[in-house]
Amino acid sequence: MIAYQYTLLAAEGRAEELQAALQALARALRSIGSCHGVALYRDQANPGRFVFREEWESIEAHDAGAADIDKATMAAVFGAVAGKPERLILDALDA
Repeated sequence: MIAYQYTLLAAEGRAEELQAALQALARALRSIGSCHGVALYRDQANPGRFVFREEWESIEAHDAGAADIDKATMAAVFGAVAGKPERLILDALDA
């Protein structure tokens, strides 16, 4: 299992737009069989800052799934973001 975690900062005045775009992206990802979960969080101290987390079977599954996402869905996310999102790729460990 692998997780991708993104931290995104909304462009000025576009936090609600970014939230809606990320929610649409989450719905799209949940329909992909190799995606094992999606979570969206908003920073309590900074309501324009979001954390988006995806869990996948593998990096290859993520890459294949990402290719299936509608380009307009991704454009809505990137159109509301200020700068480049921070990305982490995380290996799952036994806890």
